[in-house]
Amino acid sequence: MRPTRFHVAVGVASIEASRDFYTRLFGCEPTKVAFDQVDWILDDPAVNFSIFFNVDRDIGPEHFGLDLPAEKVDAWQARIDIPEDDIWTPDPDGIRVEVFSTDPPR
Repeated sequence: MRPTRFHVAVGVASIEASRDFYTRLFGCEPTKVAFDQVDWILDDPAVNFSIFFNVDRDIGPEHFGLDLPAEKVDAWQARIDIPEDDIWTPDPDGIRVEVFSTDPPR
């Protein structure tokens, strides 16, 4: 079983400027909009792309993740020793990796 889509999160200096840029790049409006985060969940390419504004974090890659079917999350988290009741772990270089699902609750 492979992930449904790849997840990329990028820290940005301006949520508004980056939202405009990525909306034009992807050719569609975002799927989710919050004051500090904007997401585009795309089927082609299969990616969940997020931008974040957080004054305590650097501009650039925020984290990478795998967006999986809900019933597969636990098994994939166990592969890389993500603690129970968490969705995060660092890679060997300290980049945060997230394993989660955007499936609607059943």
